Parts: sequence; structure tokens; C-alpha cells
Amino acid sequence: MMRNSDLFFSVAKSFQDTRRSAWEAYQKRMSDLEPARGSQLYADESQRTQADFENACAALRAEAGKTLFTALEGMRTANARRGVTPPTPEDVALLQVLKMRENLTADEIVQAANSMTSPAALEALRELNYTRGFVNVQASTFDRGGMTISSVDGRLTEARRTVRDFLDHDTPLQARLYQEHAMHLHGMEVEVPRRALFETKEACFQQLFGVSGQRYSDFVDAVDGGGDA
Repeated sequence: MMRNSDLFFSVAKSFQDTRRSAWEAYQKRMSDLEPARGSQLYADESQRTQADFENACAALRAEAGKTLFTALEGMRTANARRGVTPPTPEDVALLQVLKMRENLTADEIVQAANSMTSPAALEALRELNYTRGFVNVQASTFDRGGMTISSVDGRLTEARRTVRDFLDHDTPLQARLYQEHAMHLHGMEVEVPRRALFETKEACFQQLFGVSGQRYSDFVDAVDGGGDA
């Protein structure tokens, strides 16, 4: 049975490659029609070509989207079922002391995270950080020793929006926002580039889940049902 991460990558890459090929074919056909611009032939053929391209993309989105979102749910289920390794006695003792502190600081939270070895203890420390309101502590502070269940779950929740944008647009979100900003403020038309094509699973997950390097390995391990949290 194919692993969740492999299924997701396989479908995402097939979709991006097929969509890009369809766009290139559309661009070539429109270029071929350019000498006839202004004629009825151009009007009819350009309209038909655009309709064919849009219909092809819609069919691709519907087919790929169904599998990608199913894979995301499979990832969420696998992540939730991961085994939980109890925190070490040292981590438990440190957590108890921190919870007793009335004047706990963000620096102490970071120092504690750097000394802890158990993902479960780091998750508890993340919750303590949240209740104390230290918004300047980076979320990655608590991802040492593998990504926790909640950290991976948060990535998967965000990925639903990212994947939807990936399916709907062959251009990067940030580039489109910049285009809108430039048009609104300066009346400038800015060309929006195509998305960068990914060739590897890690490049795919970096673009759609925001993970790379060790965090990529930890994330894949979690969504495929391996590792402890």
C-alpha cells in the first residue's frame, strides 16, 4: 500500500506537470493564431482555445483535488495515531518548576525547550508558553526531537488552504498579491511568474507544507504513521 506522503507527491507532481503542459500548448496555439488577430477566425479560435484550456484545467483540478485532500486526511489520521513516549523525569520536574513560576519569562521558556529531549514535554511546554502569552517565542522552538502531533496537525490544517491555492492557481500567491498591490497603489501592471516546478518530494513538501531538511524528514515520518510524539 502506498504511503500517504508518496501518494500526495505522486498526484501533486502529475497535476503540476500536466497543467503546465496544457498551459504551454495553450500559449503555443495562441501564438500561432496571432497573425490572424482582428479577424473572425482569430476571435472564434482564440475563444475556443481558451475554453478548451479552462475546461481541461477544471477537470484536472477536480480529479487531483479529490485525491490530494483524501491524502491529507490520511496524513492527519496517521499523525493522530502516533505513539506517545512519556517525558523523562527530568523534563517533568522542569515543567513543574516552570508552572510554579509567577514571573516566568520568554527566555526561560526557550532555555527549557533547548534542554528538553521528549516531544511530549515540548508539547506541554508549548501549551505553557501559550497560556503565559509569550507571542515572541518561535513555534519551531518546540519542534526539537521530532515534530509533535499538534505541530504536524497545524501544518496539515494550513496545507488545506495551500493545496487549494496550488490547485486553483499556477502562479505563486505572494506574486499575485504583489500584482494587486502594485495595480491598486500605482496602476502598474506587473507580470506574475508561473509557479516553480518541483521535481522531488522534499521540494514538493517545502512548497506546500513549508518543511525542509530535518523538519521534512520528521514531518514525513509523522504523516506516514511512524515515530513517537
